[in-house]
Amino acid sequence: MAKEKINKHPDWQLSRSEKNWYYVGDTARLFCTSLVGSYMTMFLMFQGISTVSLATAILLVKFIDSVDDVLFGFIIDKIDIKKWKLFQRFAGQGKYMPWYRLFFWTFPFATILFFLMPKNASDAVKIIWFFVTYLLYDFTCTLTEVPMQSMITTLTDSPSERNSILTVKGVITVVAAVGMSVVVSALLSERFGVPLKNIGVGGALIFLVFMIPMVFKVHEHNTELKN
Repeated sequence: MAKEKINKHPDWQLSRSEKNWYYVGDTARLFCTSLVGSYMTMFLMFQGISTVSLATAILLVKFIDSVDDVLFGFIIDKIDIKKWKLFQRFAGQGKYMPWYRLFFWTFPFATILFFLMPKNASDAVKIIWFFVTYLLYDFTCTLTEVPMQSMITTLTDSPSERNSILTVKGVITVVAAVGMSVVVSALLSERFGVPLKNIGVGGALIFLVFMIPMVFKVHEHNTELKN
């Protein structure tokens, strides 16, 4: 007779499928962040923007960023968006998932806008384009990342399962970062010669597709915030 399979973690609440889709969505979000974070300087150099003007714009954006991270974190944690009539039909159930469901697509969209900067425009237009799209990218990044990271506490009430998720996330982050760097470097090489603009736009579209399943496949099992 076949031995009965023993459940080593009876207190764990997420199915393997839910965890896998969460990892896929989080990794896609990470890739989208890396597209701009790791290759922004190179992209802007290819665009021929004045470094002095660019430095001033970046400094201003980073100052705003230091405020909006804290502000958005507070808003997402304290406001129940499901009660807003405008979003009730689409928000769905949960504490943080409604925010993700409603706004996850804005992050890849902002990334695409960033890489669509017109190369033949004047420096002034490019600086304005950078400031507006990078600010939008930064806002939408926070709007996607905060609920996704906060969700660790609402996915399950099991501390050991949370630790397992965080450990796997950490390993995937390192492997994914190295893998993406290798792939992008190869695409940019003389052998393939893919423009960074095409990599940014195409990559953001691919990552958008991989972020979608999380909307339907992942559920929060600990919205009461036990443990």
